[in-house]
Amino acid sequence: IDSCTIAGYSSPGIQKINQDNFFIIKEFLGEQEQFFLGVCDGHGTYGHLVSEYITKMMPNYLLDISDESIIKTFISINNSLIRNSKIDCSLSGSTCTTLIINLEKIVCANLGDSRAVLCKYENGKYSTVNLSKDHKPNSENEMKRILKNGGRIKPFYDEDLQKFLVPERVWLKNSDIPGLAMTRSFGDNLAHSIGVISEPEIIKYKFNCNEKFIILASDGIWEYIDSDECVNIIKDFYENDMDAIGALNSLVKEAFNRWKNMEDSIDDITAIVIYFE
Repeated sequence: IDSCTIAGYSSPGIQKINQDNFFIIKEFLGEQEQFFLGVCDGHGTYGHLVSEYITKMMPNYLLDISDESIIKTFISINNSLIRNSKIDCSLSGSTCTTLIINLEKIVCANLGDSRAVLCKYENGKYSTVNLSKDHKPNSENEMKRILKNGGRIKPFYDEDLQKFLVPERVWLKNSDIPGLAMTRSFGDNLAHSIGVISEPEIIKYKFNCNEKFIILASDGIWEYIDSDECVNIIKDFYENDMDAIGALNSLVKEAFNRWKNMEDSIDDITAIVIYFE
């Protein structure tokens, strides 16, 4: 297991606070071959405080790996964040993608658009398995919930460019706030009033001995690199003496350069690579 996180910038030459945070817990719940990992991507003025709060609280709140316990943990942390943390979460929040990995299975619990991707090798070919689903406003079930709770979904309109900019976002019915680009998150009190939720989606995967590696990353990676391409970048380093540091450096550099070529700003970028022997 290895990790890398770098801050982006809001405009060229202007450094920003890295709002990403992550954790890696070995021997989770006293099990020698069990790991607990997570990536949180904060947003809004106080997003870095929200993501930091989650990564500190999550390993202490989760007491077992049942679905019921995981869901209860996420909701309890969100309640604590709002009631006890003294962080202004009205327009600030964070994604969270966690993985519990043991000898039998992987349990992924996800809020938002950070993502976990597994690489398998079968019949002489590498293949990709998404361990999580991005919670975007254009997803049918997510959209239904937002609309049912009185929210609106549309892209942001740029007055200077005189056009709508993707992705679609979540708005109040009669006001152009909060403009959230996801439908599940921690914090984001205003968005939660119109159907954004902190209940994670849980996906399980059972090992069959064909697994090679996992990439767990914030959307600083996924905005311009899809799951399949990410696997292709990593696999060459996996084959070359399981070089995790080289893989991370290559992946993060590629993501950074694509942001630089496509945008005036660059998002924070965080990635964790887990190799299996």
